[in-house]
Amino acid sequence: EQRELATLESEIHSLEVRKKLLLDEIEQCSDNYVRLRELSTELEALHPVLDTALERWFDLSAIADAASSQ
Repeated sequence: EQRELATLESEIHSLEVRKKLLLDEIEQCSDNYVRLRELSTELEALHPVLDTALERWFDLSAIADAASSQ
């Protein structure tokens, strides 16, 4: 569980960085509809992956906290 927790932290960080980069690029290419659509599609696909990773991280963190308080 500790190893998975560390892996998730790294994965979540990478996903959040990618999300910020996508949002920044979306902001800059508002005049290119095709590219804007591609970026929006990628951002939409990223959300459930990030949400799942965060949910798993919260679950594992709760388990780790409970184990350490015993």
